[in-house]
Amino acid sequence: MKRWIKRIFCALVFADLTLFGGTAFSSELTQIRFGKQDAETVRFVAHLNQKTETNVFMLQNPTRIVIDFEGTKLNASVSKKITLPNILVEKVRFGQAKNSGARVVLEVSGTPSFDKGFFLSPAKKGGEWRFVLDIKSSGSKTVAEQTIPKNAEKTSVQQ
Repeated sequence: MKRWIKRIFCALVFADLTLFGGTAFSSELTQIRFGKQDAETVRFVAHLNQKTETNVFMLQNPTRIVIDFEGTKLNASVSKKITLPNILVEKVRFGQAKNSGARVVLEVSGTPSFDKGFFLSPAKKGGEWRFVLDIKSSGSKTVAEQTIPKNAEKTSVQQ
């Protein structure tokens, strides 16, 4: 009898891993929004139900800022709430990686630089975490010098 219970248990675990990808997302991205800080700065804010690891980097041709949220699921309503600022950010794309997390891609104009990348803790118990990234429209740093380290938290980007 114990042998059958063990076999059934193993079969259920295998079915769970194969049917559902074996990855449980630990956080959920619920909203993306932008704020115009001044004539040259846009603030990107991502709302999450809990803090997660992030990786931010830039790609060229066309110029894009990529923000990866590890172990994060995209909420279905994210696309319905996005309003682009009237400067710098031209387009927002995002997608769900099956086994790793969510990716947000900001297509930007000019040569942007990062000012800050940090998490703000929830304002009230049970509230949302916010990942904040300030993007300036002018900068003389190279793309390699503008990469934000993983887990940037309430610190300015090393430039």
